[in-house]
Amino acid sequence: MYIQNSSCYWNNRYKSGGNSGTGSYGHLAQFKADILNEFFEKHEIRKVIDYGCGDGYQLSLLKMNKYVGYDVSREIIRRNRERFVEDASKEFYEYDEYEKHLDENNKENDCALSMDVIFHLVEDEVYYKYMMRLFSTPNIKYVIIYSTNHEGYRAEHVRDRQFDIFISIHFKTWKLCRFIHNPYHAIPYPEGSISNFYIYKRVVNDRLHTESDTVLS
Repeated sequence: MYIQNSSCYWNNRYKSGGNSGTGSYGHLAQFKADILNEFFEKHEIRKVIDYGCGDGYQLSLLKMNKYVGYDVSREIIRRNRERFVEDASKEFYEYDEYEKHLDENNKENDCALSMDVIFHLVEDEVYYKYMMRLFSTPNIKYVIIYSTNHEGYRAEHVRDRQFDIFISIHFKTWKLCRFIHNPYHAIPYPEGSISNFYIYKRVVNDRLHTESDTVLS
């Protein structure tokens, strides 16, 4: 049986002193940071919108010019603002504040991130709204998802989703341009992870350059 309110779960978890989980620390966090930093540099990504920023440890390993993080937990937004108070390149807002800070004319929204978030969206309506928001961010060129991509339940707060089908139906101008297999996929939890990288690009005039799935060493 899954949790009826995923936002309550994360609010309570962070309020009780919990963190974003093992996937945001150690070798898994470094693996994700290496992939993202290489991508940001190669594609000259200026601004990143992160839907589900978590406790900020993963963010501390990333390199980009401008970052805006959203999360459902008011507590974690408060903690992130304190943690990065001297870093003017980073902003944090509660997820429900999205429309207040939406700038349709902002040409620097190069990339939207979803890192270890989709499989925590146990409610169908929440999942649907999240995906619509993720791919509707104004002016973005790329969407980077790190998640599982199949259907099933693993825990009361974990519901895996086969999101590629959803994307193919609802976002026909977006195509998968790169898949990166997680080298820790076969290692049992908590040292391993069954999530992989899926990088989507907005298609212009039906032309798409597909990159290799090489994983950084």
